[in-house]
Formats: sequence, structure tokens, C-alpha cells
Amino acid sequence: MTGFALRFQNFQGEVPRLDKRTLGDMQAQVAKNALLTSGSLTPIASPKLITSAYLVDGTKTVYRMFDDSGSYWLSWDSDVDVVKGPIVGDERFRIFFTSDAFEPCYTDLSTATSSPPYPTAAFVLGIPTPETAPAASQDGTGSGVSEERAYVYTIVDNQGWESAPSPASGIVTGKPDAVWTISGFDPVPPNSGSVLSATYSEGRATLVLDTVFCLRQWETLEISGIPGLSGRLRILELDSAAKTVVVSASSGIGGSTGTWSRGAPHRTTDMVRRLYRTVTTSAGTDYYFVKEFGFGVLSVVDDAGANVGEPIATSQWQMPPANLHGLRMHGSGALVGFVDNKVWMSEPLSVYAFNSAYSVTSEHDIVGLGVIDTIVVACTKGRPMMWQGVAPESMAPIRMRSKAFPCLSKRSIVDGDSVLYASTEGPVEITSQGASLAAANAFTAAEWQRFAPETMVGEMFDGLYFLVHGTDAVSEDEETIIVAGGSMVRFTRTPTALYTDPETGLLYLVINNLLYEWNADPDTVMSVDWQSKEMVSARPLNIGAAVVDGEFTLTAAERAALIAEQESVRAANRAMIAASSSKGSFNAVSFNTLSFNGSLVRPPESVAETSQVVFSLFVRGEMIFSKVVTDNRVIRPPMGRKYDAFSVRVSGPVKIRAVAIAETPRDLAAV
Repeated sequence: MTGFALRFQNFQGEVPRLDKRTLGDMQAQVAKNALLTSGSLTPIASPKLITSAYLVDGTKTVYRMFDDSGSYWLSWDSDVDVVKGPIVGDERFRIFFTSDAFEPCYTDLSTATSSPPYPTAAFVLGIPTPETAPAASQDGTGSGVSEERAYVYTIVDNQGWESAPSPASGIVTGKPDAVWTISGFDPVPPNSGSVLSATYSEGRATLVLDTVFCLRQWETLEISGIPGLSGRLRILELDSAAKTVVVSASSGIGGSTGTWSRGAPHRTTDMVRRLYRTVTTSAGTDYYFVKEFGFGVLSVVDDAGANVGEPIATSQWQMPPANLHGLRMHGSGALVGFVDNKVWMSEPLSVYAFNSAYSVTSEHDIVGLGVIDTIVVACTKGRPMMWQGVAPESMAPIRMRSKAFPCLSKRSIVDGDSVLYASTEGPVEITSQGASLAAANAFTAAEWQRFAPETMVGEMFDGLYFLVHGTDAVSEDEETIIVAGGSMVRFTRTPTALYTDPETGLLYLVINNLLYEWNADPDTVMSVDWQSKEMVSARPLNIGAAVVDGEFTLTAAERAALIAEQESVRAANRAMIAASSSKGSFNAVSFNTLSFNGSLVRPPESVAETSQVVFSLFVRGEMIFSKVVTDNRVIRPPMGRKYDAFSVRVSGPVKIRAVAIAETPRDLAAV
């Protein structure tokens, strides 16, 4: 009679919603540091340090720019959404980015990478609308039939980006060939100036500036010469008449005068103006191009006669709202962002120019956006919403049959073929067909809350949804969970940022403010840890034989790499301790940067001649047998004790294809 035998293969991950006894045969109580896509337990290779990356302290977002000479890693200490420009073959490599910490910006390769940390510099996105109407006059000469004219002007930067028009001049009547003179133009938008006085009250500083021309509420300023006002400060209130701005101040300020500069300046080099005047045709009256002139010109003469150019195209254009964030790229080549519960869109390909006519409104406040080609998805504090259209002016709502799936973490949102984010009951996936739980079979709402979904940072890579979670009152551990299908695997490193490079498809992680490439060092792998379900047999039995089918041989290169890594870790630890920079003391780093009582000191991995696996046998949750395994030979757990509820666990830096258990060695042959 053949005894009990079972073979574990085609390994699956953890399913937190199920009891350890109701798991599927290949599902796990514990699954750590393993890739399961091949069916084997494949150890995740150690992350590879990117030594060329110089990151700002407290990095939360990274982005890679590049040219023929190499890569340049941009980093920010806030949650930033970055979009590459939609112009094919753009040699300037322009990128556009938004954050809840500063106004919408853009930069290009040369501007961003002149010196680290990158980006070195960036400009505010958009061209400011002139505030002053021009003055128009004519000299009373000329002949022919009199006509009425009004004039407007725009601002154009050295990229050809053009603002909305100024207020119109008064209507002037005169002969077509009279001398028409236009003056009274706004000056170049200032990027800096003087703080004339400063007062402090209840966490806010009120600053009187020499000018507030072209400043907007929610833009940022940097203040010099006034202690207590440091860093990039958002304009909370602005009074144009009084020339005052209000910014946050954490404590009293130590002075009353100083200087200000824009956190993101206007690109004023080689700025020009364009003049337009009214022309009446059979289609109606519109403003037509007259001439272009520099900012040094104080007045111009309209000598175009009947030879005017094209009608103005920018009448409805405006800068993006200064508190716009959540930036994405629509399939039409338009930028998409949001403020509160409103989605804003730019003109297609003219991504600096937004149009309020294209705005759509969500029922609930928006947490973040995702885009599926021409579909815009609003992940909200309540029910998600979708709009679709081939162009911004044609966006129409898609009726979704969806329950309320509130988005708990903006940083968990990823998009592509679908949109994924962390909600109250688990990961939610939105497609053109609607919203559903992406891992409904893996989590209950209560189990999901153990992973502190409001802290999650997400990224998609190789068909896997990576979610880093922090700690809260329920979750005691920080870790990364990798969700695929109906199960998950834990990755025992806790990045503060994740980034999948759209050009290379590689995944990068920021750990302890250092940049690493995911799963990139095959010579130094992490230890997998996998424990089976608790199996219940109809009769008590004794597991008397087991086999671990794994790749145990350690190559010379692998062993050398482990030794080198071990010594590198020890040397780094010695240097940190000697320099008192291990950041293990209280208040050495911000809260939630390291685990409590933790530090930057890392334990070195042990090195053996061959890779090893620890095989363990558990009975009703208690380990009764454990053995270090270095080959595929039969393991003999102790005889004499019978049990009806048991599980097995394997751990080690070895690829494991299968684990077989049986009552006797002969029974192993059956599996």
C-alpha cells in the first residue's frame, strides 16, 4: 500500500484572506523574496547600486534623463509627477512636472543637468498673460474710408510659446493709412525683487514686495535676508493692490527686509511681444497679427496696412493653475492635471497652454489621475470617474457601474493598459469597462488594512504590482508587497521611491536615499522564504522523507561576489560608525525613514562553499524539525511521531523547483 506523498511545485504566494488550512495546495502562509512567475521559487537578486546617482535628502521621486554620454538622475523630496514632452525627436529632451509642493514646471536636458543634484534648474510652465491694455492712437492723417481698430499684444518666449492676449486697447477711429502708434506695454515678467517689509503672525508671514506683477497664488518664492523664511515657500494669499503676499513661517522671523526670487522663474531670455489688431471679414471681427518686436521697444507703429497675418490662436489659452498636480499625458498629446475636483487639460502638443473650456468636474475631490490612451481616470475620495475623447474638447464621461472605491494613496496610482491604486478593500483596477478589485481573492478589507494602504507607494513592473507600505496603528512592519493575480509575495526591503524607466523598462528603488536597480545583481541573491499551507490528513501520519529540488551549486563568480559584497558591507559599516553617520541615534533622521531602533548599518550575508536551503517541518504551527540542505538528496525527518496537521518551510538563496514530502523514501517515487 502506497503511503502519503505530496509534491509542491508551481509555487504561489500568500493569500491573506484565507486561513492557513483553507489555502490552495500551492499557496503559501509565507512567501518572501521570491519571483514566482516561472512556477519555481526564484530568489530575487539583490538590488544593484547606481553609483552615478546623486539624490537629494529625503528623496520621494526619481526620474532619468539621458543623452549619448550617459544618464542623469533627477530627484525630489516631494511626490512629483513627471511627463516627457510629446514632440517626437525633441532634441532638448523637455520634461514637465507637477507636485503639491510647487507650481507646474518644465525643464530640458541642458538646463536640468548643469550640476548635481538634478534638476539644477527649471522654469514655471506657461507664459503669463499681459495685464495692461495697450494705448492706441492715430495722427489724423490719411485718406479713404475711416475704420475702427483695437489692439492687443501677447508675450512670446524663445521656444515660440505664446501667451493669451492682453486686455484690448480702446477703440480708435482713423484712416487706414494714418500713422497708428501703439504703446503702454507691460515690462518683462520679473523673476526677483525686494522685500520691503515683513511681519509675522500665527504661523504666517506677510511680505510687502516691490512688485507682484506676474505672481500668482500658490506659486513659490525663495526669500533671502530674512531668518525664519527658508526654502521654497508657497504664496498662500496675494493682494495685487497692496503688493503683499502671505507665506507659511514655522516660527518668528528675524528681519523685515530682504530679497525674493521666484521658485520657478519665467524663461525671459529673448522674450518678444506680438501685436494684433481687429480686422472685420465676412466671418466676423477678430484680432490679426501685425508685427513682432522686442521688450526694449516702448512704442510701435502699425504699418502693416492690409497685409496682416493670421488671426490670433491663443485667445482662450492660459497658464496651468499654480496648484495643478497629478500630471499625465493624454493620447492626443495634451497634458492633464487636477485641482480639487476639477480636471484640467492643455492644448494638444501645446502643453504649456491650458484651456478652462476643456475642464471637467468630478463628484468627489480627486486624489490622483491615471490615463489609458484617450481615457482620463480620476481616482477620488469616493467613486472613481472616467472621461474619454480623442481631443480635449471632445472629452465625455463614461458611465461606470462601480461602487465607491476611494483612493487612499496618490503615490499608489499606476497607469498604462489599466489604472491601479490602493483602496479601502484592496488594490483596485480600472479599465475601459469599469472598476473592480484587482486581488479580490487575496484580501478581505480587514486583512488589507494591516498593510496600511494609505501609506502605499506603487509601481508596475513585468506584470507585477509593487506596493511599498509603511506602518500605522494596525501595521507594525514596513515592507514591499508584490501583487500578482490572486496572491502576493513580500520583498523585505522598504524603498521610499519606485520608478519604472519608460525607455528601458527597468525598475529602480530608492533605499536609504541611495538608488538601486531592482533584481539586477545575479551573483548576490536574496534568500527566498516559503511556507506551505497547513495540511490536514484524514489519519495521523509521519513525514519520514523529503527532497528539495533546487540549484545548489555556488559558482566561483557567485562566491566571489558574495565575499566582495560581505566585505563591502563591513567596510561601509566601519566607515559610518567611525564618522558617526549611521543615523542610529534618536532624531538623526525624520520619522518613518528608518525602523525604530534602526540605523543605516547592514548585517553582512554569510558565505558558504555551496548554496544552502533550510528545510523545516511544522506541526500545528510548531517547528519540530529543521535541517540545512546543500543538495537534492533525501532528507530524513525523525520517525516515531505522528500528526494530522503539518506544513513545510524552505528558505535560502537557491532557486527551488519543487519540494516533495512523503511517509517513506519509497513513497517519494510516486511524486
